[in-house]
Amino acid sequence: MITMKEILQIPELRGVRLLAGEKGLNREVRKVTANDSPDGAEWAKGEEVVLSSGYIWRENPEGLLKFIQTLDSHKSSGFGVKLKRYLSTLPEMVERYANEAGFPILSLPEHFTFDDFINPALTFIVNKQAAILRRSHEIHRTLTESISCQDSLDRVADTLSRLLENKVVLLSHCSSPSCISAGAEDFGSYLEEVPINQACREFAFFPITISGRTFFTIFVDEPPLAHSSALTQEALYHAGAICRYIIQREQSNQQVEMRYRNEFFRDILSGTATEKGDLERRAKLFGMDLSRAGYVMIIQTKFDSTVDFSPGSLALLRSRKDRVIKSLLSVIKGICPSPMVDSGFDRTLAMLSCEPEGKDVFLQMLKERVEEYLTALPKSEGLLVSCGVGGFTASFMQPAESYRQAVKALEILGGQPSANRIATWENAGFLRLVGEVFNSAECRSFSDSTLGDLANQKRYSHLLETLIALEANQWNLKSAARNLFVHYNTLKYRYRQIEQILGKSLDCQENRLNLSIALRLKNLSKA
Repeated sequence: MITMKEILQIPELRGVRLLAGEKGLNREVRKVTANDSPDGAEWAKGEEVVLSSGYIWRENPEGLLKFIQTLDSHKSSGFGVKLKRYLSTLPEMVERYANEAGFPILSLPEHFTFDDFINPALTFIVNKQAAILRRSHEIHRTLTESISCQDSLDRVADTLSRLLENKVVLLSHCSSPSCISAGAEDFGSYLEEVPINQACREFAFFPITISGRTFFTIFVDEPPLAHSSALTQEALYHAGAICRYIIQREQSNQQVEMRYRNEFFRDILSGTATEKGDLERRAKLFGMDLSRAGYVMIIQTKFDSTVDFSPGSLALLRSRKDRVIKSLLSVIKGICPSPMVDSGFDRTLAMLSCEPEGKDVFLQMLKERVEEYLTALPKSEGLLVSCGVGGFTASFMQPAESYRQAVKALEILGGQPSANRIATWENAGFLRLVGEVFNSAECRSFSDSTLGDLANQKRYSHLLETLIALEANQWNLKSAARNLFVHYNTLKYRYRQIEQILGKSLDCQENRLNLSIALRLKNLSKA
């Protein structure tokens, strides 16, 4: 972009003076023309400097004002006139309008012909545009070389910074880190702190968007695009195209790696690898050590019914889910620095290594940390997270049994209160014994016959709720009353009602055991 200020700095035009409209010296200039027609301003196309001898306005200052106003409305760059020949001075009303509107008015020397202004100005414009084109071609060629397999977004940031001789930051809007050119650390820190809208108002920028999702925004440490140089705008356009290519290439590579990784985990869990040493070789490619011992953990996610599942929201939901899983894995890495992870759409598998001697302490710490994280997870996320942990396996070369147990722990978790979002095979208790038959006719029959009429939730929902609270509080009446927010005498009355309906004493330990099992099986059958 060539401005009026640059035009006035051309050596051949050093005799040209600015009469008014200094605020408009940043107006862009693309051409220069001469016009002495009273209605010539109507022909203006914009971004031109219009020259005049002033003859037609020698006795009509109002006509000159109207001419200037029309040029301004057509987005012209400025107006040049000779004084002392036909106009002794610039009319006060014209000067006042030019200053208020920021419309530059120039005074040409008496000895100047129009060509004395037009030729140097157009030569300067053409030469600068040619220089911009040459430089733009160089930038495009240099950046295009950055799409080789060894190069990355960091390389693009450094290359663009060197070409523009300015600080450059690729601000990330995804899980990838931002890319900062050498020496631009302070600039990058500032961009991380301020809102994105404010940054776009302060600096030249270019968003890198693929399929409607913005992954990065390129920022250059100079005024925003409306006021930045044409070279910067061209460079940002070329850099944006290269960045899109690199991101799509990385996405493609990640998808291929994910597919092979999924196949690798499937073979481990199913034990289908037949060639000797095949699993070890493939594990080495992914940086995994299958000789370690530990636990298999499954993280299952689903969105609740309040979430909008319209097509336009799917990318946002996926991003939200990925963010939660990433945060949860960070918590897990606090006790297991190098988990072996395979991520799917709604399930994430993690093999967590630990020493056999400390496995019980490790499992308890894992359960506490995960429960703490899930309890603090905002309900506004609309995401339900369930975690199942299998039994200890002496080697991840044969983790199938631990994986099966983790799946079963998830099924057990499905029938528990929603606050319990992690289940471990070690703590599953008697439910490990029912195995695959917990939802069988025999289990349902045992549950229904043991609970009797209490199974009718429409009629006895308050009594069933009371029974569940009693069992959860180890049959302590005072604790159960506090949890139900009822008076102790009310709970004692319900206690007797339950005994009457069941025809059994709740003080009998065997009856209590059968009721506890029946309640668990009832919840599991609903899941």
